[in-house]
Amino acid sequence: MKNIKIIKAKYIVESDRRKGKAVMNLDTGEVFTSAKECADAKHMPYHNFAYKLRDGKPAVDGHLYCYVADMAYYADAIQDRIYRKAKMEYDAMKLQLAEIEHKKAKLCAEMGKFENIKEDI
Repeated sequence: MKNIKIIKAKYIVESDRRKGKAVMNLDTGEVFTSAKECADAKHMPYHNFAYKLRDGKPAVDGHLYCYVADMAYYADAIQDRIYRKAKMEYDAMKLQLAEIEHKKAKLCAEMGKFENIKEDI
């Protein structure tokens, strides 16, 4: 990836393309020098991606992107999205843990049937 320098949190300077507004994937933290570069890298139609980016909607790949310059403006929405994503992951792990605990209890109950069997040493 290129060396990325953000001047006044707005523009990427060291790029092989013309100067463009930096774009950030809010789900992965990946930064691109422009909307065009991001659309090309993610194999998305540029015009569709530009509209989604402008309107603050998730792109075709399901990730949310925004211009680095607009991050302060969208700070509440960004924080809300990060919180909801973390909450979903937490709930999924909690459910998985409950399933494991249920399986453990079931196996312990089945093992109780074999208490009278002596182990060969």
